[in-house]
Amino acid sequence: MAGERYFQLVFQFVFPGDGQLIWLTLAGQSRQFTARHGYTTVPGEYTVFTQAGTTNPLLSTAESLRGAIEQDLASRGLADKYTVASTLLAATTPEDADGDGYVDDPSVDSTGMYKGQITLTARYYDTTLDIGALQIGGFGGAGNDYPRFREVSRNPTLLPLLITPDVQLATCYGSATAAVQLTVSGGLAPLAVRWDDGVTTLTRSNLPAGTYRVTLTDANQASTYRDVVVGENPRIDVVVQKTEAGVTLVASGGTPPLAYLWDDGNRQAFRADLGEGTHACTITDALGCSADVVVEYSQLNCYLVRNPIPLRLDAGALYRQDPDLKPNLTFVCQVLVEEQYLSGQFTAVGAELEQPADRDGRTAFQVQELLAPYLRHHVPAAVGPVTERAESLFKRFFLKYAQVYGTPPVRAAALSAEQHYVLLGGLSFTEARARTWQNSYQQQVKPFLTWEPREKEVFVDQPEFLYYQALVATPSVRLVVELRFDDSTTQELNGGEVEGGVQRYEVFCFGCGYAQLRLERLPATQRARITGWRVWVADDDGFVVSEVRTYCLSQRQAPLRRYVLYANSLGGMNTFVAEGEAQLDAEVSGDQVELNLPLDYDPLAGDTAVLERELKPVLKLASGVHLGRVQQLGLQELLLTRRALLWNAGRWLAGYVKTKTVSVLDDGKSVPTLEIDFVLPAERQFTPYLPPVLAGQSAAPVGPDSGAV
Repeated sequence: MAGERYFQLVFQFVFPGDGQLIWLTLAGQSRQFTARHGYTTVPGEYTVFTQAGTTNPLLSTAESLRGAIEQDLASRGLADKYTVASTLLAATTPEDADGDGYVDDPSVDSTGMYKGQITLTARYYDTTLDIGALQIGGFGGAGNDYPRFREVSRNPTLLPLLITPDVQLATCYGSATAAVQLTVSGGLAPLAVRWDDGVTTLTRSNLPAGTYRVTLTDANQASTYRDVVVGENPRIDVVVQKTEAGVTLVASGGTPPLAYLWDDGNRQAFRADLGEGTHACTITDALGCSADVVVEYSQLNCYLVRNPIPLRLDAGALYRQDPDLKPNLTFVCQVLVEEQYLSGQFTAVGAELEQPADRDGRTAFQVQELLAPYLRHHVPAAVGPVTERAESLFKRFFLKYAQVYGTPPVRAAALSAEQHYVLLGGLSFTEARARTWQNSYQQQVKPFLTWEPREKEVFVDQPEFLYYQALVATPSVRLVVELRFDDSTTQELNGGEVEGGVQRYEVFCFGCGYAQLRLERLPATQRARITGWRVWVADDDGFVVSEVRTYCLSQRQAPLRRYVLYANSLGGMNTFVAEGEAQLDAEVSGDQVELNLPLDYDPLAGDTAVLERELKPVLKLASGVHLGRVQQLGLQELLLTRRALLWNAGRWLAGYVKTKTVSVLDDGKSVPTLEIDFVLPAERQFTPYLPPVLAGQSAAPVGPDSGAV
């Protein structure tokens, strides 16, 4: 604080005469104090000490007067309101040589002249504690014919300088409509006001939000300042949420209620009927403040996570004409993923990303690496029919983004949040750039998620699965199976149905092998006549919504055949048939240490301790001689796969295809074949396969060949 001052009264005296009176007006009452030449304890009286030849008498007199004043204050409950101080002041000449109008006391010895002084000071900034002028009564006893008291100073209370602002908010965010009215007090009038921009009035108007410093100065040049914070009503913030269902404007801030007006006259926050292109909406609050929102609407995408997933942002043509419209422009982006499909709970992935705009006001984020950890290959059941949504294979996610600009930079009021899908797959280097898959191929061909030939030879026990991605929403889809018999007749079966609503870009797994379709349930005479089957997906109205694939039932004898299920580049699972002779190698590694043998060593312990042993099974498989050129080229998928499973005794065994140089195509060979090394998990203990025991059955003993690959 500044400009403040407590009340203070200072008076001086020399030896008062016996009976001399003074009056002090304390807290509105006049109080009398009487000098006594002789010791006294009567309230309102004090002792005048007169011993000559020492400086103590005058000081003792001052202390006695101080005690009388303090006693009076205490009796009235004012002891905590004032401080009373007594002291002795030296003078340099006798009599009245100092010209103060008072005769100096001649009773003090020749070593010097002195005065007593009493100082009363209020403890608080309170004008009710101010004391009136010192009043002096008679001189007292005979011979005291000159004044013995003098008021030196009496300063009234000055309250601290105070600035109290009354602030009226700016009506709309960013507008210059705020006002300030100051109330000032304290100090010694007159008071002067000065704002940091030079204005000297107590009233300010047409102000934008911000912090304004004002300084208050009194007549004593004491000053204080205050930073006046001028606020504004909340900004109208909008999240433009784009989902498969449509566009929702999620507005907050402003002064409710909020009203919406689209450029086509619609007044709803949610729009399910917007066509592709640019749309505008004005949001207005109860005070008439508004925010204009531009919505760029287009079909949402399903991205392949092993190719770039770009978010290209552009500040627009106006920025390119005048970049000063958005100084220090950057873009921020946040990825949110729905870990549990259809839960509606989207979790932020990592930290918010921020990138500066280039000279044209553009930037591009790539987010595929943030999404990849949330996707896993789908592994269908090893036995039985399969008709299920492959939820681990795809995810929904939001891309939230906004512009940030200004000095200092501030996030723009409009924030966009686009919902997309991402699939565990990818296209080749060339095709990813060409975008033929997204622009035309998938929509027109409606392929299953595989690059295998559309017609495929299969064995009775061969597991086969097709993955279907819905390109339009529909109430249900089903796998249609058309059996073909040796007399050219056909029979249509339901291979599995998905009900309860199918969303665009969802992926479903359908079992398409002989066992997965449960064809063994057909009568034996009918089964014997099956030559193959065709499959496709139909919607609830029976319209075909996928390509048609054909499976030809093989009659060849291939007793050594083995099956490897492997993930293809589109996210589906293909089956590789190895009909050739197989070889199982065991890559054994371990650690051992030579023992330090004592003289009385145990020969049964040997001279080496085995610390660790690990056996890595490597199954060398060959496709056999049945491959054609198309099949041979298609098996490049197998060499690139990141997920492979070996079919073994009605179960899947995890492993991987070992990297090595392989001849994919050799025109010089009349009989093309493909050889791979399938590496199984390393083992540290040997255990044969223990088949599960069904309820009501007993476990049968097994040998070391149980589950042999």
